[in-house]
Amino acid sequence: MRSSVIQARVDLAAKKEAEAVLARLGITLSDGIRLFISQVAIDRGLPFRPKLGEEPNMETIEAIKEVASGKHSKMFNSPEELFDDLGI
Repeated sequence: MRSSVIQARVDLAAKKEAEAVLARLGITLSDGIRLFISQVAIDRGLPFRPKLGEEPNMETIEAIKEVASGKHSKMFNSPEELFDDLGI
Protein backbone atom coordinates (compact mmCIF):
# COMPACT_ATOMS: atom_id res chain seq x y z
CA MET A 1 0.00 0.00 0.00
CA ARG A 2 1.40 3.38 -0.96
CA SER A 3 1.12 6.14 1.59
CA SER A 4 0.59 9.85 1.18
CA VAL A 5 1.50 12.79 3.38
CA ILE A 6 -1.29 15.18 4.36
CA GLN A 7 -0.68 18.65 5.74
CA ALA A 8 -3.44 20.67 7.37
CA ARG A 9 -3.50 23.84 9.39
CA VAL A 10 -5.48 23.46 12.59
CA ASP A 11 -5.98 25.51 15.72
CA LEU A 12 -3.13 24.69 18.13
CA ALA A 13 -5.42 24.44 21.17
CA ALA A 14 -7.80 22.09 19.33
CA LYS A 15 -4.85 19.95 18.19
CA LYS A 16 -3.50 19.63 21.73
CA GLU A 17 -6.96 18.79 23.12
CA ALA A 18 -7.49 16.17 20.39
CA GLU A 19 -4.05 14.66 21.11
CA ALA A 20 -4.91 14.39 24.81
CA VAL A 21 -8.26 12.70 24.13
CA LEU A 22 -6.76 10.30 21.59
CA ALA A 23 -3.90 9.47 23.97
CA ARG A 24 -6.48 8.47 26.59
CA LEU A 25 -8.01 6.20 23.95
CA GLY A 26 -4.55 4.73 23.33
CA ILE A 27 -3.91 6.12 19.85
CA THR A 28 -1.78 8.86 18.35
CA LEU A 29 -3.06 11.87 16.43
CA SER A 30 -1.76 10.31 13.20
CA ASP A 31 -3.62 7.08 14.01
CA GLY A 32 -6.77 9.09 14.69
CA ILE A 33 -6.51 10.89 11.37
CA ARG A 34 -5.95 7.59 9.54
CA LEU A 35 -8.96 6.07 11.30
CA PHE A 36 -11.08 9.07 10.40
CA ILE A 37 -10.10 8.94 6.71
CA SER A 38 -10.66 5.17 6.53
CA GLN A 39 -14.07 5.47 8.17
CA VAL A 40 -15.11 8.32 5.84
CA ALA A 41 -14.25 6.07 2.89
CA ILE A 42 -16.13 3.09 4.37
CA ASP A 43 -19.22 5.13 5.39
CA ARG A 44 -19.09 7.38 2.33
CA GLY A 45 -19.74 10.24 4.74
CA LEU A 46 -18.75 11.55 8.13
CA PRO A 47 -18.29 8.71 10.64
CA PHE A 48 -19.45 8.46 14.21
CA ARG A 49 -17.12 9.93 16.80
CA PRO A 50 -15.79 7.61 19.51
CA LYS A 51 -15.47 9.64 22.67
CA LEU A 52 -14.85 9.31 26.35
CA GLY A 53 -17.88 9.22 28.60
CA GLU A 54 -18.75 12.15 30.78
CA GLU A 55 -16.53 12.32 33.82
CA PRO A 56 -18.20 12.73 37.21
CA ASN A 57 -18.15 16.14 38.88
CA MET A 58 -16.68 16.67 42.36
CA GLU A 59 -20.05 16.21 44.09
CA THR A 60 -20.48 12.80 42.47
CA ILE A 61 -16.88 11.81 43.24
CA GLU A 62 -17.41 12.69 46.91
CA ALA A 63 -20.68 10.70 47.00
CA ILE A 64 -18.90 7.68 45.50
CA LYS A 65 -16.14 7.94 48.11
CA GLU A 66 -18.74 8.25 50.89
CA VAL A 67 -20.58 5.13 49.75
CA ALA A 68 -17.31 3.21 49.36
CA SER A 69 -16.29 4.13 52.91
CA GLY A 70 -19.55 2.78 54.36
CA LYS A 71 -20.32 6.13 55.94
CA HIS A 72 -24.07 6.79 56.21
CA SER A 73 -24.95 3.52 54.50
CA LYS A 74 -27.55 0.98 55.48
CA MET A 75 -28.02 -2.59 54.38
CA PHE A 76 -31.42 -4.05 53.62
CA ASN A 77 -32.46 -7.67 53.22
CA SER A 78 -35.23 -6.93 50.77
CA PRO A 79 -36.70 -4.14 48.67
CA GLU A 80 -39.59 -3.99 51.12
CA GLU A 81 -37.23 -3.15 54.00
CA LEU A 82 -35.74 -0.36 51.90
CA PHE A 83 -39.16 1.02 51.01
CA ASP A 84 -40.24 0.86 54.65
CA ASP A 85 -37.12 2.79 55.67
CA LEU A 86 -37.88 5.38 53.01
CA GLY A 87 -41.49 5.61 54.14
CA ILE A 88 -42.83 4.47 50.81
